[in-house]
Parts: sequence; C-alpha cells; structure tokens
Amino acid sequence: MPVHAGFSANARERGSRLTTSIPPVSIASLFGRRRHRLELSSEGLRIQDERETLITWADLARQVRLERGWLFRRLELADSQRSLGWLPRWRRTFWRTFCHQLQTHRRPLLQAELQRIEAELRRIYPRQSRWQALGRHALALLDRFQEPQTSTDPLLQRLSLIARGDPSLLARYREHFVDDQRRRHRRLFDAVESQALTEAQQRACIIDDDRNLVLAGAGSGKTSTLIARTAYLVASGQSRPEEILLLAYGRDAAREMRERLQQRLGIDVTATTFHALGQRIISAADGQRPSISALASEGRALDRWVAAQLESMLDDPQFRRDLADYCLHFRRPAVDLSGGDGRESLRSLLSQTRVLDSLGSLLAQALRRYRAAALDEGALESRIANSPAPEHARATLKLLQPLLERYRRELAERGEIDFDDMIRRAREQLLVGRFRSPWRFILVDEFQDLSAPRAALIQALLGAVPDASLFAVGDDWQSIYRFGGSDLRLTTRFDECFAPASISALDRTFRFNDRIHAVASRFILRNPSQLPKTLETQTRSDAHAVTLIGHSRGDEDAVLLPLLADIAAARPQGGRVLLLARHRFRLPEGDRLAVLARSCSPLQLEAQTCHAAKGREADVVILLGLDQGTWGFPQGQTEHPLLEALLAPSDRFEHAEERRLFYVALTRARARVYLLCDRVAPSVFARELLEGDYPVARQGL
Repeated sequence: MPVHAGFSANARERGSRLTTSIPPVSIASLFGRRRHRLELSSEGLRIQDERETLITWADLARQVRLERGWLFRRLELADSQRSLGWLPRWRRTFWRTFCHQLQTHRRPLLQAELQRIEAELRRIYPRQSRWQALGRHALALLDRFQEPQTSTDPLLQRLSLIARGDPSLLARYREHFVDDQRRRHRRLFDAVESQALTEAQQRACIIDDDRNLVLAGAGSGKTSTLIARTAYLVASGQSRPEEILLLAYGRDAAREMRERLQQRLGIDVTATTFHALGQRIISAADGQRPSISALASEGRALDRWVAAQLESMLDDPQFRRDLADYCLHFRRPAVDLSGGDGRESLRSLLSQTRVLDSLGSLLAQALRRYRAAALDEGALESRIANSPAPEHARATLKLLQPLLERYRRELAERGEIDFDDMIRRAREQLLVGRFRSPWRFILVDEFQDLSAPRAALIQALLGAVPDASLFAVGDDWQSIYRFGGSDLRLTTRFDECFAPASISALDRTFRFNDRIHAVASRFILRNPSQLPKTLETQTRSDAHAVTLIGHSRGDEDAVLLPLLADIAAARPQGGRVLLLARHRFRLPEGDRLAVLARSCSPLQLEAQTCHAAKGREADVVILLGLDQGTWGFPQGQTEHPLLEALLAPSDRFEHAEERRLFYVALTRARARVYLLCDRVAPSVFARELLEGDYPVARQGL
C-alpha cells in the first residue's frame, strides 16, 4: 500500500501483519539510483519496482548486509549480489522495525553456530590452533551478521569472547574437557598401572595441545604417564594404535614400553629409537636398508681410523705446516717441524712426545661432535667467535677439515652412512614427501636429551601429518648429556621452539623422601635458569637423609667399609646400595668391589658412574669423590675450545651441568644418601652443602 508523499514512513497492523514502508525515494534519482518502494511485514521485506518481490526474514537473516553511511544505509544481499541502493537513515521507525526483526531471526542462526562451536570444543581437547580457527569463524559470523562485540546479549558476548580468543574462556573450556574425560575414563586411569595415576598424571594424559611438554621430576612416574597416555588415546577413540609413535633414546627403554603396552593392555604401537626410526624411513623411501658404517657402529673403530689418517696426512706439506703452527701456538712445549722437509723429524718427535696420539683423540672427538651438531659454516663460525679462545678453536678446525673430507669420501665410496646421516636423511625424505608418515600422535621420552637434528626430525614428522601432536616428557633438572649433543633450550624454551604449546608438570615423586628432596631441589634451583617446579614426596622422614662424611685423602675405604657394615646392620631385610662416582676410575672394581660387597651382605651392592645411573634407583646411594681438583665433583678440567663450540650453548651459571649431574646422583636414593669427600680439600659442592645451611648431617668434618 502506498505511503504518504515525501519521505514519510509508517507502521500499522493490517490483519495479523505489521507493515512499515519507505516510499520511492525521489532524491535517489540525483545519484542515478533505481526508484523502488520497500515494505516490511511479518513475512519479510517486500520490494516494489517493475515487479513485486518478497524476501523472507529467514533469507534476510542469512544474506543481508547493511552498509552504514552518514545519511543513508545500503542493503545488500550476499547470495544474489543484489543491492537495494542507498536508503535514508532518518526513517527511524522503518529501521527500528527492520533491525529488530533481523536480530530476532538471526539469533537462532547464531545460537546454532555457537552450539556447533561449543560441541567441537567438548568433542576434543581445545588445541590452540583449533581455538584460533574457531575464533576466526566466530569473528566472521559477527562481521557477517554485523553484530556488535560489545552487546549485552549473553549469546553475542560468548561469541565475542571466542572471536577475541579470550584466554580465560579457553581455560574454562579446557578444564571442563579434562574433568569430563577424567570421569569417563576413571577405570582406565585407576588400573592402567600397578597403582592409580595421580591427578597430575591423568591431566597430562588428557591435555592435547598442538605441542605438549610434561615436566617429570625424578621418580614422578614418567614412563607410567607415557603408557597411560597411549592407552587413553586408544580408549577414548582419538587414535588407532598404528597412528601412535613412541620415541626413546635407548633400545631397552623402547622395548620396555612396547612390551608393557602389548602384554598388559593389548596395544601394539611403534616404540623405537631415533636411529631405528631413521633407518625405517630411509628403507621405505629408498626401497633398501641403508648400510651403516663400521666407523659409526663399532666401538673405537673411528679412533683407529683417525690415527691411521693422521699418519698418511703427514705426507701433505700444507697439513704439516698447519700442524706445526698449531703446536707452536697452542701446545706447551711447542713442537718444531721446520727442519729438512719436516716429515721424518715430525714422526720421530711426535712419537716421543705423544702429540700424535693426543691430537688423534681430540680430532676423533671433534669429528663426532661436528657430525652430530650438523651446523652450517655460518653457525659454527658464530659459535667459535663467541668462544673464550676463538683462535685456538679455528686452528684446531683447520686440522679437522681435511679429516672431515676424508671421512665423507670414505663413506661415499663404500655407499655407507653414519647415525648422523641417518637422522638428516630421514628428515629430508619426510620433507620431500618420499615417506608417508602414519603417525598422528608422537610421544617422546627423555626430551631433555634432545639434540637440534633430532628436534628437526620431530618437526618434519609433525609437518607430514595434518593435526599431528607432540607429547614430550622430560626434566630439565636431569639434563646431563650436553656432551652428547643435547640442547637444553629445546626444553627450557619449549613454548618458543614448539609453539603453540602447553606445559604441565607431574607433582609427586614416588622414589625419595622429603629430606632428600629438601636438599636436592634447593641445590638444583640455585641455578635460576632451571624451570621451577614443586614436587610432593610420597614418603617422609623424621631424620636427616643426606650425610656428608669426611675422609683422609686416598683412604675412602677407611670410612666406606664400616659405613657399608652399618647400613647392612640397619637393613637386615636386605635392599640395594648403589656406589656412584663422577669418573669411572673412582669406582671400586674386581677384588675391591667383592670385599665391599661381602662387608654389607645381604645387601646388593652395585657400582655405576653418575651418568650410567640415570634412570636407576636404590635404597641407599653412596657418592664417592666429592673432592676438589681436576677429577673431583664437579670436575675441574675445562673443555677444548673447539669441542665446546661444537656443543649447544650452555647456560652461564657456574658448573650448571655438573650441578644437574649431582642432582641426578642424589635422587637415585629412596631412603638415604651418603656423600664422601676429602676432609682437607672438599669440592665446591661439598662446601656448599656444609656452609649453605642445607638440612644435612655430617661426620668427620
């Protein structure tokens, strides 16, 4: 029905229909617009021009976009790409009715979209990447429907929070998911291991961000958590066993996890070492198993090869000059290789002074580290430039380079690879798509020992499968293999290296008591770069559990024999005693070990280096050799500058890795720790315990 002349608008009831209309807009002709009449009704928007068209509210709610101007508004229909032109804003009755009806019909659409978003958040753990994608979707909805993010409508407020990626809302969604999954899978978490999992272990199993790090303190049940995580993924229907990859550093650890899953839970997953994984990837890509060089796989074969190569390299005048220069500037006393042609006088003199032997040992070690580090020329030079003795490092590298070339040529001529090639080539096959990874869930044990090349392999595995996730378990307090290539920054800066990431911690130790924990945790946290975490202990002690015992230099047995006898008398039921030392030569062997074992019968006595004892435990630990000096604990010798440059950068805290190693030694014990030191020259660690108000007992000091 026509409306009054001019720009009037009216609203009225016509039967059951509320109508509001805008008449033909005469001023529109000034802008070259088509003249038409618009009328609102309970059915929708009626357009009258050459013909009459009804656009229902349902269609309007889905399609219409309103562009706002200073004096006019423009209606556009998204699907038909039709524009109704510029319409006057001052027809308030029309616009109030239009906007009210539009909101009324849009609300069910937005409600349904919110329900779909929240159903997705309840269906699977809200990863950061998924949360961001849902946020983009919510923002697109609000933008498409032109809904204000500041609205007081609870529905729009919830969508606005999702669109903005509100972290507190994400935390609530995640907490709801974790609580729900803990209830659903309570029987699994109670029975998957010999004792029910702690709440922290259960949460670690359920949390499934894109990248996940679980900080597992000594004795906190990291292997149980890895087993339970695998079982939960299968039981919850998130993964099939063949989509799960468990990576461990040693064959024994990989075999143990594989067997526990098979025998106790009937789950068959791929549990393997990094090297075995590399071999599998290369074999599948190339169609044949790679041949591993004996120089990499057979004990001291590389050392013998390096020694032989050095002998032949002495025939090269340039190498002799480089060697003479190295000896002149960086060995004391210097070696003169200038007489005659230098060849024979080098051989005789080197033989007399054992320069060749020591150089061969150094270069063999440098070759191993160079291959493991996989640094490009620029990265290596940067490390050397920042080392305490860059010229010394460069001179040694100059001697190493021809040896590296011979090593590469040796492997190429034999058609062989070493273990460092294995990791590098496996990564390359993944990146170029020659190996199709089946693994959506990648679980890594002892993550604190990860090297940069292994991290790159993991990144390639993650990139090969859409939505693949990483579940890493480790403890930066127990990172003790920097000399083997591990890069602690991959753990301490996990959220930077593997973003987006979530970090959680296991908060209970089942091994040592509160008195050992009080000493060990305070000692390790003296280094501010270690990640702080709180451990509760399963057992408590009423007395000191760590004792420092002083002895005369070179006479440890004078206190060790009666100590073992006392331990045996206090433990008639038996148990295990672990003798530890920083260096192997400090440990008793053969007849001496047998005598000590008889003195503490029926206890089982075992001797290990601190490094070898990682992962072990005993009722009592006796740590030998907390003396000052080069071979004490911490050791006093410094690393060769090139060898140091070939390792990942260390934190600046003094004796940082030695401190972690000492922590590992302390936390092997369930009940008591005895620390033996030279009473005249105790090490700096022993002095710290004595002078730093630690809760330790002392004898003979």
